[in-house]
Amino acid sequence: MRQLVSLIVLGLCCMLLSASVHAQRMASYYSQYDLLSSPPSAVGEGLSGFANPALPALQPNTLQLQWSTDGRDHGDVSDIGVFSSVGGLSGAVSRVERGGFRSTGYHVGLAGGTKRFATGIAYQGFAGDKRAFGRVNRLTTGAIARPSRYLSVGLTYNIGLETDDREWVGEVGVRPLGTSRLTVFGDMAVFQGDALRDAPWSVGGAIQVVPGVEAVGRYFESEAFSLGLRVNLDRAGVQSQARFNPSQAYASSAYGIRLGGAQPSAISEAVQRGGKHVVLELGGTLSYQQSQVQAWTQDGVGRFYEALRTIERAGASERVQTLALNLSGLRIQPALAWELRQALQEAQAAGTTVLVYIDYAGMNTYHIASVADHVIMDPVGRLTLDGYASSQTFLAGTLDKIGIAVDDWRLFSHKSALEALDRTDFSDAEREQRQAYIDAFYETVRTDVMASRGLDNATFDSIVNDQTLLWATDAESAGLIDGTGRWSDLDDLLDTHVGGSTSALSVDALNELHAASDAWSAPPTIALVYGIGGTSIDSGMKAKELAETIRSTADRDDVKAIVFRVDSPGGDPLAADLVAEALREASEDMPVIISQGQVAGSGGYWVSMYGDEIFAAPTTLTGSIGVVAGWIYDDGFSERAGFDYDVVQRGERADLTTGYNVPLLGVELPARDMTKAERDRTEAQIEALYDEFVSGVAEGRSLDVDSVRTVAEGRVWTGTAAQERGLVDTMGGLPAAIEAARTAAELDRDWVQVQEVNAISGFFGFETLIPAPIRALVSDRDRAPETYDPVRDFVRTMATHQPHPLVILPPGWAPAPRP
Repeated sequence: MRQLVSLIVLGLCCMLLSASVHAQRMASYYSQYDLLSSPPSAVGEGLSGFANPALPALQPNTLQLQWSTDGRDHGDVSDIGVFSSVGGLSGAVSRVERGGFRSTGYHVGLAGGTKRFATGIAYQGFAGDKRAFGRVNRLTTGAIARPSRYLSVGLTYNIGLETDDREWVGEVGVRPLGTSRLTVFGDMAVFQGDALRDAPWSVGGAIQVVPGVEAVGRYFESEAFSLGLRVNLDRAGVQSQARFNPSQAYASSAYGIRLGGAQPSAISEAVQRGGKHVVLELGGTLSYQQSQVQAWTQDGVGRFYEALRTIERAGASERVQTLALNLSGLRIQPALAWELRQALQEAQAAGTTVLVYIDYAGMNTYHIASVADHVIMDPVGRLTLDGYASSQTFLAGTLDKIGIAVDDWRLFSHKSALEALDRTDFSDAEREQRQAYIDAFYETVRTDVMASRGLDNATFDSIVNDQTLLWATDAESAGLIDGTGRWSDLDDLLDTHVGGSTSALSVDALNELHAASDAWSAPPTIALVYGIGGTSIDSGMKAKELAETIRSTADRDDVKAIVFRVDSPGGDPLAADLVAEALREASEDMPVIISQGQVAGSGGYWVSMYGDEIFAAPTTLTGSIGVVAGWIYDDGFSERAGFDYDVVQRGERADLTTGYNVPLLGVELPARDMTKAERDRTEAQIEALYDEFVSGVAEGRSLDVDSVRTVAEGRVWTGTAAQERGLVDTMGGLPAAIEAARTAAELDRDWVQVQEVNAISGFFGFETLIPAPIRALVSDRDRAPETYDPVRDFVRTMATHQPHPLVILPPGWAPAPRP
C-alpha cells in the first residue's frame, strides 16, 4: 500500500510541473515504443528502461538488440535499437527509418529502489529527421510498484522539452496464480488536456508454456493486435512478434535478442541435465563473518554459510551431476564438520554424486570426506586419525611464584572456569565432563565413518590406536579412501571415478542460476543473524550493536522469521541479557529459531534460551548454566617485580579495583584481597545472578525451576545430551534451522529468501595486516587464531571484569579448528 501511495504522490508532483496547453504533439507512447510486445513492466525486459526508466532497478543487467521489419520483407528493417541496463543505469541507441526519413535517438537513465518499489528518470534526445516522426527531446520519469507477486503497477510521465506536450502512461499487470504462468495486463496513454475517454489503450496476456517459453498477445483499442513468442536460454533469449493492423491484416514483424542476467529456462535445464560438475574449494578456516573488503576480493567460498548454501544448491540443481570438494588445508571444528557432512548427505539424497579430495587430513576433515561417494587422496598425502583430546595449562604454580593470588569462589559444582588459575590438574567434575564431550566427538565420528565406509567398531578403533598415521597406500588398504590422485588432475579423476562427460559450473554461475527469477516483488525474508564471539558489550559479539540489529530486523515488514546463529563461550551477563531480551521481544512477533554452532555455553546459552526452537549438532558444547567469579590480586608480585604503588581515595572501598598494571596482560591487578564483608556481599550477588539465569532458562524452555537446577550448576553438555535434558530441541545444522523457521512462519518453500543480516563485520579488517605475534597480545581467536592463548585471554577477561561475576566457559573448552 505504501508503494502505491508513493506512486500517486509521484504522479501529482509531476502534474504540478506540467503545462496544460501543448503547441505540437510529440510521438505518443504507442508509436515511440512500438517494439514492445507488452507494457514495459508486465512481461520480459521492457526495453531495459527505455519505456519506463524505473525498470532497471527491478531486473538483472541486460543487453538487448530489437528491430522490426515492414510488411513481409524481413530484410527491410524500419526500427532498430540497442538497449542496456547495468546496476540501475540504463542506456539506449535507436533508429527509425521510413519513407526516406531517418531519425536516431539516445537514452540515458538512472533507477533505484527495491524489488517492491522503484523509481527512475531518463533523458531522451533525438537527431535527424525527428520531426517527421514526432520525436522531440524529452524528460521521462517513471515508477513501478510491485507490492506482491500478484500485482505490478507502473506509471510514466513524459515531458516534452521542445514542445509543451505532457503524456501520462499507466500500466497494470496481474498474475492470478502469483507466478509467470499466467499474466494479464493493460495500459493507457493520455496527453495532458485530452479527454480520458479518447485515450488509446491496450490489453493482453502472456501464457508460460514451460519456464522460459512464453506466448504473448496484445490487443489495441484501434483493433490492431500482435502475437509473439519469447524464449529464454539462461543468459540469452530471443523473441519475435507478428503485428496486425486494424483491418486484422499482417503488417510487420519485430524481433529481439537478449544477453545478460540468467532467466529461468526449462530448455536449458533439459539440455544440461546431469551435464555439470561444481567445484567447491574449502581450504583454510571457514568464518561466519568477514570484512567488506574481504567480501569484494574473495575468490570462491570463504564463509561457512556460503559453503552450506553452495552444497544445498548443487544438490537441488538438475544440471549438476557431481559436486567435487577440495578439502586441502581445511581447518574446522567438530560441530561445523558435522554440519557440512549433513549437507553433503542431503545433496546425495537428491541424486548428486560427491567426490572429495584430501591431502593432509585429520579427524574433522576425514569426518566430512568419509561421506563422499568417492574419497580421493593425494599419493603423497597423510591421514592422521588420532582421536580427540582436551588439555589444560594450569598456572597456579606460576602465579604463586610471581606473587599473584587467585581466590576461586566456586559456588557451583561444575563451574570450573578458574581451575586453570588455582589448580595443578583437573577436578573430578571437570575431568568427568571433559571426558564426556571427548567421547561424544570420537563416537560421532566413529559412527558416521563406520556407516559410510563399511567398517566396524573394532576396525575403526584399531586404525586410531594402532596405525594413527596413514599414508595414501595405507588408507586405501584400510578402506578409508577410494583412490589416489592430484587435485590438478580433477577432470581425469571425475572420468575415472564418476564417469560421464561433464563441464564445470562455477559457484558464481550456480548462484546466478539459482537466483534466476521472473517473479514480481520480493519474497518474504528469513533473516539470518549472527552472534559470534564472547558476550561483550563492544567487542566479541558486540552486544549493544547486535541487540539493535535484532530489533531493527524484527521491525522490517518483509522479515517473517529470524534464525539466530550463536557460537559463543559467554562472558559478560549484561551483554548476554541485552541480546537475549532483543530475541525475546522479536519472538513475540515472529518465529525465532536458534542455531547453535560449536559452542553455546554459559552466556552463549543465555542468549539462546528464549528461542522458539533450539537446534544443535551432536558435538555442540552447550549449557553451562552457572556463574563464575573470583578475585585475582597482588600477593607479592609488586615487591618481586620492584613496583611501587600509592593511592588516594574517597570511599571506603574505592581502592578495591585499583592496583598495579601487569605488563603483557594489559590489566590492572588489585593491590589487596577482599575483606570478608566484601566477599560475602559479592557471593550474594553471584547467587542472585545464578537464580536469574536459572529462572530465565525455565521460562524460555518451559521447564520448572527445579528441573533446570538439576542440569545446571555449570554443567557443560554435548548437543545430544542437552537434547535429552530439554535444553535443546532438535539435532540439526543451520539449514535445518532455516527450514524450521520457514515452516513456523508458514512460508511457501518456493517463495521465500534467506538474508544474512550481519555477515559483513567492518570494512577493512585491519587486524590481518598486523604481524601475528603482535596481534596475539591484543587479539582474540577470530583475529589471531595461530597464536591465540585461551588462558591468557581468560585471565585478562576475569581481571578486567572483577569483582563482577561472569557467565563464561573455562578457557580452552572450545575446540580449535583443526584438520
